[in-house]
Amino acid sequence: MILFGAIVSFIFMIIITRYYLGVHVSKVFLKSASTETKGIKVNRLALVIPVFKEQLIINETIAYFESIRVKMKLDVYYVTTDKEGISNSTKDIIISKIGADYIIHYPKKYGYKASQLNYALSRIKNNYDFIGIFDADSKPDSKGLERAAFASREIDILQMPSIYNSNYDRLGILSKANAIFQTRWTFCYEIPQWIRWSKNPKRGNIMYLVGHGLFLNTRLITNQTFNQKTIGEDLYFGYKSSLSNKKIQLIPFFDHCSCPKSLLGNISQTSRWYYEEFILPFRVLKRIIHKPLLYLRLVARYFHILMWALGPIMVICSIFIFIIKANYWLLSFISLEVWFYVFFLHRYITKIVGNSYRLCYISILIKSIVNCIGPLLCIFRIISCQKVDFNKTKR
Repeated sequence: MILFGAIVSFIFMIIITRYYLGVHVSKVFLKSASTETKGIKVNRLALVIPVFKEQLIINETIAYFESIRVKMKLDVYYVTTDKEGISNSTKDIIISKIGADYIIHYPKKYGYKASQLNYALSRIKNNYDFIGIFDADSKPDSKGLERAAFASREIDILQMPSIYNSNYDRLGILSKANAIFQTRWTFCYEIPQWIRWSKNPKRGNIMYLVGHGLFLNTRLITNQTFNQKTIGEDLYFGYKSSLSNKKIQLIPFFDHCSCPKSLLGNISQTSRWYYEEFILPFRVLKRIIHKPLLYLRLVARYFHILMWALGPIMVICSIFIFIIKANYWLLSFISLEVWFYVFFLHRYITKIVGNSYRLCYISILIKSIVNCIGPLLCIFRIISCQKVDFNKTKR
């Protein structure tokens, strides 16, 4: 039992170190890249926003993107769907605010976000060089959009990283911790991985993309750009693109997004995310046959996925083992790791997202413990052959 706890402590130390280095790499990149010269504006740019049951926030969405449209002189399309129905729909609200000229209506009552995107992108792709995809709760930095307008057309994909603070002031203490937690993942994992991909597209990358703040070179767009059989269309598209050696450029400005307002909403969201993360690596196995290096990268990716579900439980079990066995040296060591993880690792992130008062760190500790509930719930449903909840997360 002591050996198990010692191994967990060692793995935990490696993970924390990698996360800290990832945050440092992200800070250095964002600071240097945001000051680079932009070049000559050459791209015809459009934004696409798929919407579904967005009545509570669509007015705010329209106001923000209308200011972007006027400032940058670009086109902004809202992709509605027949799936929502016709009574007091999001489409009706959009028409009442800005008319119907920039509405693309998906005329079917089935399908997920990918169906709306494929329908819209295939209809407007010939008019633009890059098309950016955002969610209804997105508030992208206009500097990031300017960077897309100046991007080289040799680039296949542009990605804006996400920071989860657009509704931070309206969140409860645990939901604030969730916003900090998700933003920390952007810094410690996503940005460093995208940097590696951008520097060497042919190195054998296995990495996902985020479906908001995502710009596609229109030469990539087909009638089936995104997989319509999954709710994780951005995950699948990212894996497919990285394995196909597509050229990516990371935009050093943020898409400011929102977080669920309740703990139950967060659990439901992470359970849905985890389902796609859990099964998707198996779907790409056939793409990496006879490529041992990619198998190793896939194993490393799956390690992160499993640690999402099992990591908190393993650390808690190790702490109890050290207490029961009265091994105070290892207990002190893992306690120091927990302190470093909660306080030191998130210190920079709390300043970016909102604030750093002490109660916030206590909530981060709680969030660290309960972060596995959504994934474990998903695994339980898969094992027991129950239907996984694909319902839309409440704003």
